[in-house]
Amino acid sequence: MIAFTSHGSGPPLVFLHGLSGWGDYLRSLGKAFEPDYTVYYPDLPNHGDSPHTDTVDYGTVCEAVADVLREERAAPAVVAGHSMGGKVAMRLALEHPGLVSALAVLDMAPRRYDRSHERIMDAMLALPVDEVGSRADADRMLADAIPSRPVRAFLLKNLVKTEDGYRWRLNLRLLRDQYDTILGWDGSGTYEGPTLFLGGTESKYVKPDRDREIIAGHFPAARITMVEGAGHWIHSERPDEVQRLVARFLDDAGIAPGEAGSP
Repeated sequence: MIAFTSHGSGPPLVFLHGLSGWGDYLRSLGKAFEPDYTVYYPDLPNHGDSPHTDTVDYGTVCEAVADVLREERAAPAVVAGHSMGGKVAMRLALEHPGLVSALAVLDMAPRRYDRSHERIMDAMLALPVDEVGSRADADRMLADAIPSRPVRAFLLKNLVKTEDGYRWRLNLRLLRDQYDTILGWDGSGTYEGPTLFLGGTESKYVKPDRDREIIAGHFPAARITMVEGAGHWIHSERPDEVQRLVARFLDDAGIAPGEAGSP
């Protein structure tokens, strides 16, 4: 089973991270809900402390999350996902609607996206980890290929020290080789439950005029809300507003603490 942490008490709420992330990365968002919910933070397959596999297809990843919910008796759960984790959350709701009491998707739509992360993944793969003595060393080595300091800081949380030196805990080669699968979308059917799509006005990932029809085709009860001034990292750029919008969505949907299921 995939690795996860859980915090708080109350009905289950699950946060699913995006590409190159890990479960507790979203705790900065989920912590506000821990007084009222049992909040789960899974490491998706090939990320964090979860097992490495031979595929990254969304059907397989969805089943890994479903297994956690069943094993923990944490269904039906409110499921929220960011970016790639949003696609996993959508797929879970479509394939196992009985496991999902409400769905929140952060800056992602049910569609194929253009390629944009190859340069970053190639730079990570090219990092000579045998020569790395510290994360500061790795940061300097990646600076030319990945100029953004915050992006490097995020990625380097995946660089861990072992008895044999540093290594990536991501299954980086698989993620790079199957990047086209991550970009794609092959979900089908509909989820009738309450659904919220949150997008950033400065992000390319959710555009209401472009995506409203495809969202409604899978999630007929969905509402789309745009967060002004936010980019793709909506939860870290506007954390208070995202927390407020998710809490209001659950309240409007009648899924107050104590009503979404029991862990």
